Amino acid sequence: MNATPDNPRDLFEAALALAPAERGAWLAEHCRDDAQRAEVLRLLAADADTGERLLDEPFDQLLGRVGEVEAPPQPLPHGTLVGDYTLIERLGEGGYSVVYRAEREQAGVCQAVALKLLHRGLHTPEEQRRFRDERRALAQLRHPGIARLIEGGVTDAGVPYIALELVDGEPITDYARTHRLDLRARLRLFVAVCRAVEAAHRALIVHRDLKPSNVLVTRDGEVKLLDFGIAKLLDAGDDATRTQRQAMTPAYAAPEQFALGQITTATDVYALGVLLGELVTGQRRAPGDAHTPSSRIGEDTDESLLPAPARVVRRQLRGDLDNIVLKATAAEAERRYASAGAFADDVERHLAGQPVQAHPPSRWYRARKFVARHRGGVASSALFLVAILAALALALWQAHRAEVQAQRAQVQARRAEAVQAFLGDVFRANSRNQPDAAKARQTTARELLDLGAQRVDGAMTDVPEAKLSVLQLFAQLYDDLELADEALRVRRQAVELARGVYGASSPQVADELVHLASAMQSSRATGDERKAVLEEAGRILDAQGDVDSPTRGAWLRRQAEYYWNYDPPRAYDYARRAVRLFEAKPPSVDLADSLLSAGIQALQLHKLAEATAAFAHAIEIAKVVPDAAPNAVKYYAYLGEAQSQQLDLAGAERSLRAAWTMARRDSGAEHIDVLQTQQRLGGLLCDMGRMQEGLELLRGAKQLAIKLRGADDPFHTRAVLSALGRCEANAGDLAAALADAQAATAIDRKNRPGSLDLALRLEREAAVLIELGRDAPAQADLDEAAALRTQAKQPRGSEAFAANLRLQTTLALARGDLARARERLGELQADLGDAAVSFDRLDRRLLAAEVALAAGDATGAAVEADAAVQAIARSGQTDALDAWSARAALDAGRAALLARDTATALPSLHRALDLRRKLLLPASPKLAEAMIALAGAELDHGDRAAARVLAADAASIHAAQPELGDQYRRPLRDLQARVRAE
Repeated sequence: MNATPDNPRDLFEAALALAPAERGAWLAEHCRDDAQRAEVLRLLAADADTGERLLDEPFDQLLGRVGEVEAPPQPLPHGTLVGDYTLIERLGEGGYSVVYRAEREQAGVCQAVALKLLHRGLHTPEEQRRFRDERRALAQLRHPGIARLIEGGVTDAGVPYIALELVDGEPITDYARTHRLDLRARLRLFVAVCRAVEAAHRALIVHRDLKPSNVLVTRDGEVKLLDFGIAKLLDAGDDATRTQRQAMTPAYAAPEQFALGQITTATDVYALGVLLGELVTGQRRAPGDAHTPSSRIGEDTDESLLPAPARVVRRQLRGDLDNIVLKATAAEAERRYASAGAFADDVERHLAGQPVQAHPPSRWYRARKFVARHRGGVASSALFLVAILAALALALWQAHRAEVQAQRAQVQARRAEAVQAFLGDVFRANSRNQPDAAKARQTTARELLDLGAQRVDGAMTDVPEAKLSVLQLFAQLYDDLELADEALRVRRQAVELARGVYGASSPQVADELVHLASAMQSSRATGDERKAVLEEAGRILDAQGDVDSPTRGAWLRRQAEYYWNYDPPRAYDYARRAVRLFEAKPPSVDLADSLLSAGIQALQLHKLAEATAAFAHAIEIAKVVPDAAPNAVKYYAYLGEAQSQQLDLAGAERSLRAAWTMARRDSGAEHIDVLQTQQRLGGLLCDMGRMQEGLELLRGAKQLAIKLRGADDPFHTRAVLSALGRCEANAGDLAAALADAQAATAIDRKNRPGSLDLALRLEREAAVLIELGRDAPAQADLDEAAALRTQAKQPRGSEAFAANLRLQTTLALARGDLARARERLGELQADLGDAAVSFDRLDRRLLAAEVALAAGDATGAAVEADAAVQAIARSGQTDALDAWSARAALDAGRAALLARDTATALPSLHRALDLRRKLLLPASPKLAEAMIALAGAELDHGDRAAARVLAADAASIHAAQPELGDQYRRPLRDLQARVRAE
């Protein structure tokens, strides 16, 4: 017996399922007091417009907002002009719009439309801009089964309107009843609905409010969907972490709509499932009812609503159709059909008498959920094995259709028995290892997984297919637990077993090899190993003539990941091929991940606009494809990196904070996604001059990386060490910077020799060595990095090589080698023009100023420094570029001093020192550098006391640095000599 609902939402939904005449008595019996009853009655009254129950607010806000929504406009008289349209008659009113028949004359032709005036006004420019953007996207949606959006706009009063194709039809449920359609005819009609929805989903447009009144059937029997995407036009914003208002009809709304969760294509699949249930049973499912459609047909069911007599319909629905509806309406979005097209395919399989994909809830899903819940905790051995491994055994022998051959059933039975025997062995082994029953029950999920992985090697030898399934599950569970090396070990076993089971040249082996290559990426496997694995997989796919399977697409992505380090143009080509392959299919997580890969390769080649577009497209897919939603963290993180490189620093910070917030919300505080996004955000803040914030985040990320992956992890830990070392160097903590930079270099030298990753680590290490005055090892690092870049087809004139040349210029200046500094600076691209400002361009400008200063060219230095100042001002982000402003002011002040213009020099140098005091650590040599320059100007100005104080402060900073380059020491010595002389 179900518990009596006790909160307004449940009471509201339960009352909706009753006949209106029954609601009053039911509420009187079930509401705890008059106030609660009054609240529910208010909701019912607000929802009772045309028989379709529309909820236009999140439920937890609705109680306080009933009556606050803008009042529906007064009926407009015949002949009123709205845009170019003349209103003819009012057709009806819904929860968020009033609909009119309207007409307009175009080239002598009268066009009739359904014109909707939305209740919600759009009064701000941003709201109206978003409305226009969404309107343009929807206007491009073309499908014979979707009523076309013709035009839209906003009246002078801020009232949005849309003109839609005028459809003469009736709701699909009414059509099925009035035309006495049998079950097969109803199913064929439903397939047409799914195909129309699928077309919209391919365009990344989700309906959000599918229901019978939005699915019309014309007199010719053609399906026409109304209001596609209209609900999205009402959204107030598009921030990744906002809570949005969601238009929905409760009886057809998915759980995520009530929970203010992410709206995806799965939301529409859920509504389609409810619609199918209503279409085949003749009755709408009560909210929250998880019973099968066949069980909802009773002896008292009105048979005039059914496609056949009740007993016949019950028999027709049992099995396939029950499972199809249950799969589509699963509470968890990931358990539903992957797309409306997949839903239609399963219905068509049923119509053709073929086995369907729908079946009772997957044990694999339950196993993965279990591991996610117990990622860092303890689970009893019995619970863990029953939830994960025993579930796998049951999954190997699910209920079969009657027509399945007996031999196949026997094979499945043997597999199940073998897995169950294996499970028993793991149980017993755990008990033997822990004779104390209490301790055995406290075995962690990781320990049990390790035990199972150890014992699987000699198990199930007579049913290798079952063993392969277990290995695949173990590998995925290790990956979920972020245990890369363990996952890699099991993937290797799976490849060898697949070779024995299916043959060395089979598609199954190719698939396992691609999974193995993926596992290698974040493990200690060498680049040569990955290359060999990918080459073998490629040969198999070629021999099979496989050019467009998901395995081929995954192989292309893995190739792109590999060649990122060795041949960026080739990596870019592989990634773009993967995108093209998956673009030919419905939107999917594979397409989103391929776009991510293509964007990463475009970043490497400095194709910044292309990279930004790829990441933004991946984010849009993640908004509508449930399987892609968990990866949105990565998409936002890389979007932030692309924005940063284009100096859209505010946008970059928003994207990275969104990614970091999502990672912590979805995965908890200790997860790889949290680590990666925290590292990127910390690095960005350091680049923006917010050193203390950045250092705090990066130091936390370092601790987390070591905790999760170990101090010598070849992927995550070395990336954090490298980013932290760079920030520490810029902030002035040179000893810590060198330790972290060298640790990162050592990891890449061991695990990624000959790679572009190693080149980057060497360059970052060289930057610290230059600060410390270790010129010879710095030059060696830069030369090695240059050779690696040349080997990877990044020639000296390329954008990718520019960072190396800038560091070589800096090193030559530190050594006092002006000729070499000029030579290296000359190798950098000379045409800086008026192109968009970037960190690289600012660095080149200021390097040019510093070379001019070293040459005694005051005019040249002033020109370059002023150009940098103007570029920063043009960026519109001066606050985010304080570190660069400080350097530009310092160079400008030194140029003025060189020109003996003390009056101009002093304000520039004061600004440089003020900014560096705000940004840098107290012991930073760059802070002392600004003090020394200002002290010289004060001496020129005649203020010896101020100069002595500044010189003493600079000397204290130098004394705190046990090791420091002569480019810092020499100016202090010269200043001290001047102070003594005066």
